[in-house]
Amino acid sequence: MADVEVAGLGVAGSLLAAELARRGFRVIGFDPVARYEKPCGEQVTLEPSFAKLLETLDVIKSVVREVDILIDSEHMTSVSLKGAPKWVIIDKPRLVAGLRDEAEGLGVTVVRSSWPGPGKAAVSVDARGPYSVSSLSSVLALRLIAKVNRWNPETAWLDFRPEMGGLYWVFPYDTDGRLVNAGLGLLGVRDVSDLRMRAEKYLREKFGGFEVIDLKGAPIAVFSPVRLRSGHVLRVGEAAGLVLAWSGEGNRPALLSSRALAEVLSRLGSDDLNLVAEAYSRSIGDLVKLTTMSRALTYLTFSMSSSRSLMRALPGWFWTLYVRQELGLNDIAKALAEAVESANHIKPSEPT
Repeated sequence: MADVEVAGLGVAGSLLAAELARRGFRVIGFDPVARYEKPCGEQVTLEPSFAKLLETLDVIKSVVREVDILIDSEHMTSVSLKGAPKWVIIDKPRLVAGLRDEAEGLGVTVVRSSWPGPGKAAVSVDARGPYSVSSLSSVLALRLIAKVNRWNPETAWLDFRPEMGGLYWVFPYDTDGRLVNAGLGLLGVRDVSDLRMRAEKYLREKFGGFEVIDLKGAPIAVFSPVRLRSGHVLRVGEAAGLVLAWSGEGNRPALLSSRALAEVLSRLGSDDLNLVAEAYSRSIGDLVKLTTMSRALTYLTFSMSSSRSLMRALPGWFWTLYVRQELGLNDIAKALAEAVESANHIKPSEPT
């Protein structure tokens, strides 16, 4: 009998399975898909806790040192990551494949079928991501890998579209400036062909000619409630609602939550689920706060009729803290107050 069963072997599930097996747990993992294909911007804020992992698995495609913030294609500010954790753009399928291989090499039993529900294992963990939550809690995102004439391989773009409730992104996908990871996610747009049309139009406007190398769409669970436990089942990553809604980032929360749960189980064992759940919740308290804050920011900026003018009026220091992952709730309140005051002083231009 397994000590732990893991439902879903994406980033969160495969890392958790490998970490637990390395610590001596008997683990069984369920996933009907042999090769991981769920696309995203594949951006990760590099932290010491998993920097070595990404380097060892050789999945880093580029390192971002500056992030440009745009609103409706108009440049607002540039944020340097000097002295802050770098953004890295990764090959996510390669990361998952490497973690799965490592897990199986450590003795994890992998079952190529959907999880049937809690079995006889002492601990059950749901790591299935957006496929385990309501479609109303997710946003459909489209990601393209495209060959372009030239792109700064150390610069990323986040182009917010407040009135459409989402953003476009352009990330470098090599160190030569020839490949980009570009895409978009917009509230209310759930048709892949519509998203593709918008994405290709955006790339034509920015680059002129381009060649699509790969294109995929998938849901991102940006609005599912944060639930670290559901009955007798613990949750990690997207299955736990740990996605930064304002940018759609889910890779870092997946890595952090999985490693945290593995450490808690290693320390406390699997006999007392209540004790494990409480310790797990405490260990990722900061991540839960960050997730909640990102969600609140999404509601505040994308749900107002004045969202466009409000976002354009956000002060430069706000974007610096946001990109460098240093934003707090008090900072958001202060920035929104400044933005509202600034927006109220902006007079509409006279018609010409």
